[in-house]
Amino acid sequence: MIKKIRLFIPIIFILISSVAHSAGSTGYPVGQTTQYANINYIEVGAFGDIIIQFAQNVNNPDLCPNFNRIWISHTNPFVDKYYAAALSAFINGKHIWAWVDGCQLMPWNETYPIVVNMAITN
Repeated sequence: MIKKIRLFIPIIFILISSVAHSAGSTGYPVGQTTQYANINYIEVGAFGDIIIQFAQNVNNPDLCPNFNRIWISHTNPFVDKYYAAALSAFINGKHIWAWVDGCQLMPWNETYPIVVNMAITN
């Protein structure tokens, strides 16, 4: 019986790790290694969702179809803080770095990475 349990424990860990999902960062624009992307515009939707468009394509770990936009849900408890950070970066010529996880399909049939964390950087 113990031998059977020992056999199944590694299998269980392999199965669990194979379905694990992890977020990733927008990082540097695609093809660059030294400068974060410039913000092109910030849009506030009718329900309070935020869409940020970059001037360049950015990393998109989940391969959502749009590589130059990110989305912040109005249900995110930090949406106001993220909006303030993005607006501050835009006004002051700074950049944002976002941690994204998953993709969100928009009513106009475009899909954007979902922001779960954000920082302002040079």
